[in-house]
Amino acid sequence: MIVKVMNKISLSSNHKRSLSSSVYLVELLTDEIETALLNTDNRVMRKMINDISEERKKAILDALRNIRMSLEKIAKKYQLAKHEVDQSHYVSARKVKMWEVMNDTTAKRLKGFGDFPEEYADEFDDDIRNLIQLVEKI
Repeated sequence: MIVKVMNKISLSSNHKRSLSSSVYLVELLTDEIETALLNTDNRVMRKMINDISEERKKAILDALRNIRMSLEKIAKKYQLAKHEVDQSHYVSARKVKMWEVMNDTTAKRLKGFGDFPEEYADEFDDDIRNLIQLVEKI
């Protein structure tokens, strides 16, 4: 049996950062495609229409597995460090982003897109404030 030994290659820190970002993004997109294919992508504002045959889905899922394996090999070969992220920091950062987005969605702030109907402004802002309160519980 022949075993190919993978040589590790050292890149400059700038090249490592760039490659790490690319690997991270491809991995993220791979996860998103898999989620879409497995029909676990149920969202309020998007409905995934199942228009891919089971045979094609299987082929895509196989390709995604191969992509993940390739990403792992690249990470090892070029000695890319896995970034450790505390759950608390991750959750907090996303909570802040949700809060920020919703605070920019009040009737007053939406006037940049045209006059907001005055008769709905208070009710609309109440709905947004309610959502912000829910976000703050995270």
